[in-house]
Amino acid sequence: MAISSGVGLISGINYDQIISQLMSIERRPVYQMTAKQQVLQTQQNAFNALSTKLSQLQETVQNINEEKDFIRRTAQSSDTDIVTVSASSSAAEGSYSVKVLQMAQVERRASQGFVDSDTTAVASSEGIFAFKLGENGSLISINVDSTTTLNELRDKINAATKDVRASVINDGSGYNPYRLVINSNQAGADKNIIITTNNTSLEFNQTTIESAQAGSTNTFDGTVSSNSGVGNYTGTTTKRYVVEITTGGEISTAKFRVSEDGGITWSANDAFTTSTSPTSIYSSTDQGVKISFTAGVTNFAVGDRFSIDAFAPVLQQAQNSIVNIDGVIISRNSNIIDNALDGVTLTLKSADPVNTSTVSISNDNSNMNGLIIDFVNKYNTLIKDINSFTNYDLDTNVKGPLFGDSTTTSLKASIMRILSSAVPGLSTGLNSLAQIGIKLNDDDTLQVNTSTLSSAIQNNYENVKKIFAYVGTSNTTNLEFLSSTKNVLYGNYSVTVYQPATQGTVTGNQVISSSGISLDETLTFTMGDETAIVNLTANDKLADIVEKINNKMIDIDLSIRAYTSNDGKLMLKTVDYGEDAAFSVISNRSGDTSTQTGIGTSERTGTGIDVDGTINGYSARGKGQELTGATGTPVDGLKIKVAGNNTGLVGIINLTQGVGDQIYRLIERYTNSSNGLIKARTEGIEDNIESIGERIENYNTRLKSKENSLRAQFTKLETLLSQYQAQSQYLSIQIAQLSSTTY
Repeated sequence: MAISSGVGLISGINYDQIISQLMSIERRPVYQMTAKQQVLQTQQNAFNALSTKLSQLQETVQNINEEKDFIRRTAQSSDTDIVTVSASSSAAEGSYSVKVLQMAQVERRASQGFVDSDTTAVASSEGIFAFKLGENGSLISINVDSTTTLNELRDKINAATKDVRASVINDGSGYNPYRLVINSNQAGADKNIIITTNNTSLEFNQTTIESAQAGSTNTFDGTVSSNSGVGNYTGTTTKRYVVEITTGGEISTAKFRVSEDGGITWSANDAFTTSTSPTSIYSSTDQGVKISFTAGVTNFAVGDRFSIDAFAPVLQQAQNSIVNIDGVIISRNSNIIDNALDGVTLTLKSADPVNTSTVSISNDNSNMNGLIIDFVNKYNTLIKDINSFTNYDLDTNVKGPLFGDSTTTSLKASIMRILSSAVPGLSTGLNSLAQIGIKLNDDDTLQVNTSTLSSAIQNNYENVKKIFAYVGTSNTTNLEFLSSTKNVLYGNYSVTVYQPATQGTVTGNQVISSSGISLDETLTFTMGDETAIVNLTANDKLADIVEKINNKMIDIDLSIRAYTSNDGKLMLKTVDYGEDAAFSVISNRSGDTSTQTGIGTSERTGTGIDVDGTINGYSARGKGQELTGATGTPVDGLKIKVAGNNTGLVGIINLTQGVGDQIYRLIERYTNSSNGLIKARTEGIEDNIESIGERIENYNTRLKSKENSLRAQFTKLETLLSQYQAQSQYLSIQIAQLSSTTY
């Protein structure tokens, strides 16, 4: 080859070096474009970092840009052994006196004693053991036969339902010690265990007195008997009677004492005399338990003992909790009460009819303080980054990547304006950051005077909330700001009502007699897909009827309530308002007589009406008690709750746009993923980078072609030099030969 390793073989010229130097000159535009590309990439990286910091600040202000974000409540009970309390943001500040009169209980029902748990059958033939929880509960049916033992019946019950748990216990008595216990899993007076069919030998409804048992170490060797049998026991709780001889001797001479609690407490010594005739024994009240003796060979000795189990099937009665709250008695089927005080959950711990616990609900000032401090810290991080991105160092002549950028400059100016201005719509009281101890430093960071801030929160909670959040307040209790889209600006918005919202209502035809209803009556309620049956009893007065209906509705969470009308009739209403608040009710008794509820045997329906009105003169959609500004109007998305029965101009909602809300909206303009200003800016930079890249690629293609052309020319030059060298050598040889020739 004419060129080897970039050096001409003939000329000795370093062509690679020459070409490299020539191409370096040619590549100067590429270097310039690459440098521009790097500057743009640095700007893009800065914008991406700025967008991330803005999003972080937006996440923080999202916690303070709405009124509900600030609202946290602390709840305290003066006696947590009686009741504990928690509160949501909807709870009102205040104190309440709570007295727990009765705890809610599940029912526990047991059979009489049985000989064993796993051998003897509980039924003599095929049959059914069926039960339910309460009158309206689902019926649970268990098949039994002549092989079903106590344990097997327990297992079948547990497999059939989760509403109850069955267990077998051994009470330790000498006679029939095994009992089947059925335990309800649901508390409340209407969740009692009702045995509807019982084809077993087990007794769950009647009291029982078991056979008397003699102690194994007794001296007396005669026989002892009780008046054993179903129904003989008149007590309501299960007891173990223990008889202990206190004076020995023969029957009619020996005397004894009695314990009704298994030997813990006793009657007086020699309180009773042994007899061959059944003798009633009791230490407090005669509950039908009797004992008798038949003589043996050896008489009684002091310390001889005999026992009798008296059994009541209801071990624990199903009952509601009963609580006195500020003098108002309420009853619930649970010990967790979350629907008596709005936003407050009471957890009952123990019944104490004497002592009162004070429940206090207050603002959680530490929550507001923490949110504000977090906002300040996130803002300071952002502003330091903005300053570094836009800085120009005169000493080093180094510019930040976004120096002079109009998008960043406009963003910073907008934030500064928000932080230093009074809150729009908040004309009275505290209305700026500076007034609550938050000031701007010379480097545009925020500094917090913690003492001033804490004092402002403590003494002006509502005003501080408005300084940060988008808040709606009303000049009347009948109006409540619910929510709004971000398009609705601050200012005053008047509300005019043409038709107030109403509840679905049904009122009995007749005034109920003061002596109550004459006959049992059943009311059947239907609301949507839900049905509720309320059984009333003869002699129930209007107050009793109202309580029974309301307890049922609360228990099954059906939005219907009963009231007493002004003229003494039964009034039924939906909890909610509007045309969706509808129900029907029917009775099994005539409604034409004051001796019953007056509902009647023809189905009656109550349907509410939606509110109808305008907001600031613009049309609004009514749904229940809620008015929402119509689409396309300046009040689009503004949602207001309208209570009461007034028509016409009913009040004004004032909207204030706090710092948090303003900054949230501002950041949204810059960081929105579809049309944000930073997105548009970075897309423009990306397009520019790609365009420069294409130009660099095209230029490099031309430079490669030029480099190839130069190499071809140098190769051709070296070839020509090679040819000239060959010719020179040839001519030199010829001349030499001519010079040596003799003529």
